Amino acid sequence: LQKFIFKRGIYRGITHFLIAWGCIGSFAITFGLTFGWMHFELVDPDTYVIVVMGVKTIEMAAHGIIAELIYNGLNITALMVLIGVSMALFRRIVSNDVKVTQRAEFDLFPLFLLLAVTVSGLALTVSYVLLNGWMHHYLTLFHQVTVVIMLIYFPFGKLFHLPIRPLATAVPM
Repeated sequence: LQKFIFKRGIYRGITHFLIAWGCIGSFAITFGLTFGWMHFELVDPDTYVIVVMGVKTIEMAAHGIIAELIYNGLNITALMVLIGVSMALFRRIVSNDVKVTQRAEFDLFPLFLLLAVTVSGLALTVSYVLLNGWMHHYLTLFHQVTVVIMLIYFPFGKLFHLPIRPLATAVPM
């Protein structure tokens, strides 16, 4: 629940919440779709059903509000990350206390990496929806490269505290 971050300040808490849950949501959606753990099936021309691990779960109108929120899940989580990363970068640029202790490779690089992944992912949607696919192929390649760089960097930087933090809280138990 990240209560420890909110104790340090509301701004830091909101920033961390947006980045953390935006990333977790993005990973969950991406992994679920990529590995086939979830998919959509057409029931009739106006109805979809979400299938999770082979079990039909939610039936919804193809163009309803719930469907639109689900279809745009990655865009919603990307916007969460974009807002959170922007808030973090703003804090790191403005706060003199933070400037003294921050390191580019540990504090700034992961934020710029998340920003690159997020912006390139959102650019794919803009290209597809608003620009009739203009530059979509090149944006896809750029997005893939930024994601691969992030996955390679993940175990060696600050982003690795995502899986480690819950394990660290279990140690005293």
